[in-house]
Amino acid sequence: PRVRQWIADEYPGTDVCVSEYNWDLNDAANPVAGLVEADVLGLFGKYGVRLAAYWTTPVDGNGAPEPAYRAFQLYRNADGLGQGFGDTSVTAASPLAKVAIYGALDSSTGALTVLVINKDTTPLAAPLALQSFDAAATAKVFQVLEGGAPTTPADYAVAANTIALAVPAHAMQLLVSPKR
Repeated sequence: PRVRQWIADEYPGTDVCVSEYNWDLNDAANPVAGLVEADVLGLFGKYGVRLAAYWTTPVDGNGAPEPAYRAFQLYRNADGLGQGFGDTSVTAASPLAKVAIYGALDSSTGALTVLVINKDTTPLAAPLALQSFDAAATAKVFQVLEGGAPTTPADYAVAANTIALAVPAHAMQLLVSPKR
């Protein structure tokens, strides 16, 4: 928000871009680096960053995915078929200090997509209220644990527009909730 204000004051209409960023904790193989990258990507979307260039590549010297790669994968291609995070940001917030949450609508399907990042060393069990959205009875889940490839645990049930989250420690989940 501060950068946006500087731009509004000095160069109205200019977009925010970030070049050559990397917050891999100086250990690209650390699974927590994937959680950090997912959080950074969520913040970029939330605040309307027009362009960002990750430095260098999120794969190791042999081409194997590093944990940051998995964050990109959840946002862009969690199922290997192009299903990822939506393209229209919506308000999402968590009252929990070690939980980040980002939401978006997918303009092509109408689905609500929610990325939940549990940065805590303990599992998360909490309700997630879906407001201003008429959710279907279930939400598909794509999950990344310890920087591994996305898996698909059982779908979450949606009751009264609420999901009972169960997110393991140091994990991230992408929820895809179709419109009813």
